[in-house]
Amino acid sequence: MPYTEIVITSFGDDEIFPSIYSCKIYGKLGKYLLMNNEKKEEIAKSSEALIIPFAHSKRTTSFMEGVDIEFEWEIQNQIESLVDNIGKILDESYKEKLSRIKNEFFEYIKNYKKTNFMKPVTAAISFYNEPELADLAETIVKMAVLKKHVFNRSTGGPVDVAVMTKGNGFIWIKRKQCWNGEKHDE
Repeated sequence: MPYTEIVITSFGDDEIFPSIYSCKIYGKLGKYLLMNNEKKEEIAKSSEALIIPFAHSKRTTSFMEGVDIEFEWEIQNQIESLVDNIGKILDESYKEKLSRIKNEFFEYIKNYKKTNFMKPVTAAISFYNEPELADLAETIVKMAVLKKHVFNRSTGGPVDVAVMTKGNGFIWIKRKQCWNGEKHDE
């Protein structure tokens, strides 16, 4: 079902770090919006940084977790199938142990990705300045577009990039088209 995703990010008067709100809007019924997938995130002193995927979420997840998400799903499906097939030839006492081993393996992979990919990325980007963050965001989007193009899937258009800071507010880094139709690139 087609939808529009709305993303709002801002600093509150008393906030040091920004907060973000997003939702998917599917249409309108009378005076009410049909929406779901509401997400609220905020950066706190305990979290170094956040990368939150929107349009090309699979590719951003792949970048953050160090493995293509579709490939990981296929591996999980094959392991599930393997465990089910092995379970058919085992007696009941071993099926529970096999299931526990499978779950421990999946938990190990999840922790491995967090320790070796996600935490190092967020630790590194917490020290990036605004232009470096903008370049990173644009690069992630362009990687997603390239992958879709290579696999003959739909591709996106130009990438607009902005940065928002408490001191400077919202600043366009790269803007392809202004609302009044003028070409504009900062």
